[in-house]
Amino acid sequence: KNKILLIAFFIITSHISMAQNKGVDDFLKSNLTPEGTYYSIEKAKIHPEKVRHLILIGIKIFPVEILEFKNLIELDLTNNSIEQIPSWVQKLTNLQILILRGNKLNEVSEFVFYLPSLKELDLWGNSISTFSIDHPITETRLEYLNLSMNKFTDLPKAVLKLTHLKKI
Repeated sequence: KNKILLIAFFIITSHISMAQNKGVDDFLKSNLTPEGTYYSIEKAKIHPEKVRHLILIGIKIFPVEILEFKNLIELDLTNNSIEQIPSWVQKLTNLQILILRGNKLNEVSEFVFYLPSLKELDLWGNSISTFSIDHPITETRLEYLNLSMNKFTDLPKAVLKLTHLKKI
C-alpha cells in the first residue's frame, strides 16, 4: 500500500511540476483534451482529416475553412464576436456539438437545425430574441439546447417544433 501511495504521490507531483513549467493552459491542452483537438485554423489545416474538435477565439465570423474538416464533431466558438451563423454551416454533416456561448447573435435561423448529426447546441449569453422556424423539424437529432441568458421574454414556440429535444 505504501508503495502505491508513494508512486501516486510522485505521479501527481510530477504533473504539478509539469503544469508549473509549461503553464496551466498548455498543460491542460496537452493532457486533458481529446485527441484531434485544435486551437487554430492554421494548425488544423495541416492535417484536416484529423480535426475532430475545434476551439477558436478572437473571431468575428465563422471561418469558411471549417468546411475542410470533414470529421469535425465539435465546434466551440465561445466568447467571440459572431453576429450570425452562415447558411453553409449545414455542410458540416458530422458536427454533433456547436457551442456559441457569449457571442453577439440576435437570432437563430432555421438552417442550423438541419445539421444532420447535431445533438447539442449551446447559445448561452447572446442577444437572441427570435427563432426563425416555420415548420416542425423532424430531421433534427438535437437533444440539448441551451438558451439561457438571452433576450427571450417567453420560450419561443419554435422550440416545440424540435421533436427530439430532451433538455432545454
